[in-house]
Amino acid sequence: RRNDSGKYAPLRHSPAPSDNRIHPGRDEGPLRHNAFQYRAEGPAHTPFLHSCHRPRQSAGRIPPPPANAGPTARGCAVPLPPAGLWPHQSADTFAFGACSILNHLKVDYLVFGSESDNIDYIKNIVNIEDNKKYQEKVKELLDNGINYPTALSKALKDFNINLSDSSNDLLGISYVKALKKLNSKITPITIKRTNNYNDKTLTKYITSATSIRENINKRSIKKYVPKDTYKCLKEKKYFIEDYYPLLKYKIMSEINDLNKYNDVNEGIENRIKKVIYESNSYDELIMNIKSKRYTYSKIKRILLNILVGFTKEDKEKNKEINYIRVLGFNKNGKNYLNKIKKGCTIPIYTNFNKNLEYELKVTSIYDESLIKEEIKNIIICD
Repeated sequence: RRNDSGKYAPLRHSPAPSDNRIHPGRDEGPLRHNAFQYRAEGPAHTPFLHSCHRPRQSAGRIPPPPANAGPTARGCAVPLPPAGLWPHQSADTFAFGACSILNHLKVDYLVFGSESDNIDYIKNIVNIEDNKKYQEKVKELLDNGINYPTALSKALKDFNINLSDSSNDLLGISYVKALKKLNSKITPITIKRTNNYNDKTLTKYITSATSIRENINKRSIKKYVPKDTYKCLKEKKYFIEDYYPLLKYKIMSEINDLNKYNDVNEGIENRIKKVIYESNSYDELIMNIKSKRYTYSKIKRILLNILVGFTKEDKEKNKEINYIRVLGFNKNGKNYLNKIKKGCTIPIYTNFNKNLEYELKVTSIYDESLIKEEIKNIIICD
């Protein structure tokens, strides 16, 4: 939030006061954390963190930033996930849910990592996507069997725009698009991404999540992750491959009813039916389904929708964010939430309740042993 001096700065490595420790709630299962971060400078600052969960099907169990995770985590007052139905959807859907939460909380600035670090470039692309000729070109390409990301890139070339294939820039476009759709007053700001998102090599200072997942079973990652994260990963870790027998059973038991699940369209259910019996692993199933029309990412989303039972009907019932879940907060965060909730038009939950039924179901699929802890103690605060 804006302070009296009106100054803002991206949250990087400025330490927080010792009494401002953030106390995380339970981790969210097979999800990892990206973060929109900003920090107001000055005596009246209110550090704020919106921690956005994006599924990484190959990820191990990586918890929220612990209390000793370093100044970035400690300087943030409120970590939040998008509501349970939103994280494992397409970039546009995910970004709309995340930005809706920020909008409800009357946040002023949205800061996200970007390879180009050029907000004008991102805004220009979003404006072009409203152009009728552009939309017609995209439709034409899709009708010819081109997948959606490639269709967008090819259509933009007609407007002399070379679309970056960098994941953070692409997600940034979705963020700005969501803010525009919401008619939000939030100002988007980019932070330069200094390492390769898909780099599989562990690096000394800032290493990619991909490199951690790639090396987690090959060598020690102790010096690359927070202490609590390392301890958690040593005790228990899960990969999407561990759930393949459950996924395969569910597909086979509902073989003629797969099109009820979200994103199952364009006949992809027929390809799944054709190859499920001969596919002996998660990756093998994806490669057997994959085609020019169906991207690797889309197939992973579809399989996750089937695994957790997320249907098209579920999506229709949840077109808008209808609650905000708080994972944890420090003293500043508590004061901010107490202030903002009076004018917030949707409920803010700080403990588990029946309205979080979907999140309970997904957590149960991930690890049933987490359920008692999930219900018992979501928030710990000073």
